[in-house]
Order: sequence, then structure tokens, then C-alpha cells
Amino acid sequence: IAESGINSIDILRRVMSLRYHGALIGEHFLRVGDPAKELARFVGATLVVVRTGRDKRSPNPKVKICGITNERDAELAVREGASALGFIFAESPRKISTEQLSRFRENITVPCVGVFRGNTQDQIQAIVERCRLDIAQIYDDACSLSIPTWNARVATSLNQIPELNEQNLLVDLKFSDSDLSTAWKLLAQRSVFALAGGLHVRNVSEAISLCQPEWVDVARGVEKEPGIKDAEKLREFMNAVKRS
Repeated sequence: IAESGINSIDILRRVMSLRYHGALIGEHFLRVGDPAKELARFVGATLVVVRTGRDKRSPNPKVKICGITNERDAELAVREGASALGFIFAESPRKISTEQLSRFRENITVPCVGVFRGNTQDQIQAIVERCRLDIAQIYDDACSLSIPTWNARVATSLNQIPELNEQNLLVDLKFSDSDLSTAWKLLAQRSVFALAGGLHVRNVSEAISLCQPEWVDVARGVEKEPGIKDAEKLREFMNAVKRS
């Protein structure tokens, strides 16, 4: 157990990376304006420091709602039970600027994941610091950052499905609905960290049953239009995950 002087999530991450089992933090929470919100941020950050696998007491995977572009959708996703929110800084209809996210970042109490493609390491690190991101999801070559990273790999055909020999690997399947089930069956014998691509309320239970991922990642499947979430779709998706 680590104690004394832990007053930021960066320090907490460094402590946990040294394989401490816990941390005693008191004074820091007494000095901030909203201790409950700050506590929630610290607890949320510990979810992504070390890969722990699926909790046998709660077999459902954690859910990342990606493509968040506004505070309303961020609040909706957290209220419905999302374990993390994804913010896209690559070219996309769901792209968000650092200025937009900075306006409501402090109100988010779950880990924030920045999604990057085609950015330099310096650009990513600058956005990480500006927006106080907790995780970087990177579609390019791995780079060294001050926060944990998820390595994202896109597969557009069955022979492109990765071997899953990278740590914290997110598999992003760009398949038609009719081919997704075949892809999931190929992944069924492997240890899937995070699964993305084509997920929606009608198929997420099958995906979870076959792949047993630690995380499921959804954007389009809970939208009314690109970048705008649909409250009913999001709620139904979360309920489907909980029932799986």
C-alpha cells in the first residue's frame, strides 16, 4: 500500500505501475472543491492502469462510448453506465477539438480516451496534457506517452484479424453485419482485450458471448447521426451488455 504525497492521477499511475496493491489518499481530497467528483476521477483512472481481465463476479465487459462530441452526450453515457468515454482527435465526422472538450472535461468522472490516427507523438502528448486524457487509443505505431495506451488494429477481411499478441489491443472490425459473426468466431479462441466495429443493440450479446472481451467499444451503434448520441439506443445497448 502506497501513502503520502499522492495528489495527482499521474502520480497514482506511477505508483500502481510499481505493482502497489492500493494507495492511501486523504489530504488531496480535502483540498479540492468537490471531493466526491475528484474521488470518482481517481477511482476511474485505476481501471486502466493495469489489465486485470474480466471480473468473475461481474462477467459483463466494460463499455466505452466513443465519438463523444458534446457535454450532453457525455453526461448521458456516464449516467447509463459507461466505464469510459472516447474522444476522436483524428479526421472523422465525430472529431472534437481540444477547445470543445476542455469546456466540460472537468465534469467527466470516468476515464477519457483520446482516439488518434495520423498524429505525431508530440501532438498526441500535447492533447493528452491539454485535455487531461486518461488513455490514448492509437491506430498508428506505438509511441511513448505519459498515460496508458490502447493499440488499435483495423481488420477489413478475415485474414487481417490480428494475432492479439500485443498488450491492450483493440480489434476494430470493418465488416458487414453478415460477416461480423464469422470474425467473432475466429476471435473466440483468443484473449480479446477490446472489441470495436459494427456493434449495436441487436448483435452485442452475440459478440460478447463469442469473444468474451474486457471492453466493448461503440460509436455509430448508439447514434441518431454522426457525433450525436441517441438516448434510447444508448440505453438499450447498455442494457443488452448487462444482460449478456
